[in-house]
Amino acid sequence: MKIKHMLYSLLLLGTLLPVCLFGLFMIRENDKKVEEILREDLAATSGAQILDINEFCTARQQEMLRISEYVMVRDAVAASLGEKKPHGGQDEEYMEDMLSSVMKHNNCVEYISVLDRNFHLVAASDSDAITDKEGLQAANVQYEDGGFHIGNIYERDTARGKARLVAAVQGIKEEGSLIGYIVEEIPTAYFDRLRQNAGLWKDGTLYLLDGEGNLITAGTPGETSREAYATSEKERENFTAAWNAVDHEKTPSGCISYRMGKDKYLTYFAEFENTDWGIRLSINLSRYKEDVNAYAILVLIGIVCMALILALTSYFLTRRLTVPVSAIGSVLDQVQKEQNYSLRVKNMTDDEIGFVGGKVNELLDYIEAERYEMKQAERDPLTGLKNQKAVEREIQEAVVRAAQNGSRIAVGFVDVDDFRDINNQYGHME
Repeated sequence: MKIKHMLYSLLLLGTLLPVCLFGLFMIRENDKKVEEILREDLAATSGAQILDINEFCTARQQEMLRISEYVMVRDAVAASLGEKKPHGGQDEEYMEDMLSSVMKHNNCVEYISVLDRNFHLVAASDSDAITDKEGLQAANVQYEDGGFHIGNIYERDTARGKARLVAAVQGIKEEGSLIGYIVEEIPTAYFDRLRQNAGLWKDGTLYLLDGEGNLITAGTPGETSREAYATSEKERENFTAAWNAVDHEKTPSGCISYRMGKDKYLTYFAEFENTDWGIRLSINLSRYKEDVNAYAILVLIGIVCMALILALTSYFLTRRLTVPVSAIGSVLDQVQKEQNYSLRVKNMTDDEIGFVGGKVNELLDYIEAERYEMKQAERDPLTGLKNQKAVEREIQEAVVRAAQNGSRIAVGFVDVDDFRDINNQYGHME
């Protein structure tokens, strides 16, 4: 195997092959774990939204409990029930000031009402607030046990137009007995803002639903709000089947996968305390995989570019190594063919190959000098003709060749008579 071929093979096995295998492995594993990773991300993202809404519910409960424990509030409610004498309008005035103060420092509550247990209005922050049992029942909220609860979405006309609201109710108790209610009405626009400020994917759709499946808020981060689903019931058949397959009593939160058209979706769901609400966070898994495939293409392009760079690097490195070696081999071949020991290796590099080339030139110098001395030893210094020793050697070599070839040889000679006399008469130079 040629050195350059061996170098190419080593480069392929040592660099290109591991890089390619690693890239293909990463693409395969990434595609394989996309759904698993997305499920975890959906749970984490939904968890942040659940935490925000639970903190909201807790804050409302604490605020309403604080109001319910004011002595003046209890006295005003008791007076409305006829259980205590009113304080000459001071209770009502105090409560209106207090409710106004709450409204001023609260950006999520639209109206606040205080009712006694007979659903008579004790005080309200606004004339549009709930003032009786009929209004409380229309608010679609549980209130019978006097505990804290946030109800389902409802609509009603106000002085500002039609409003979409949810109501929170907290009972007012005196010595363990229920004597009244505090009612807060919260616009759904507040939850729209929560959704828009959530750290969702651009393609992620968040749904906050009440206990009857109505949309409190829904949409992507860029949408203002959806009051209805963007798909039909028929288009949601696969989702409905996957949803109904879950035992929600045993599994209050989890993730389901389903198809809608040609695309596959994932939806994470969970429930909230003190409400009948649920959250759903959906993402188009197929579209996300398209992004992953785009990433895979970039990885492949990167691998190809790296392979080209390594191949070019290998080519120039091997060329730097093999070209001088080839030059040395070419010179040696020419010396052998032409028996010309005056040839030399040229353009030697300053490295190990150049060192070898220098040694080859030194060897050729030595052989050329030896051959010159041998040549001089076999020739007559005056005439330059081969001497007796050289002729004998050549005859012996011819005999060997003839024996090997099965051929014959003939030896002829020319004698110059009286040659010594010519030397003596005319001299060696002549």
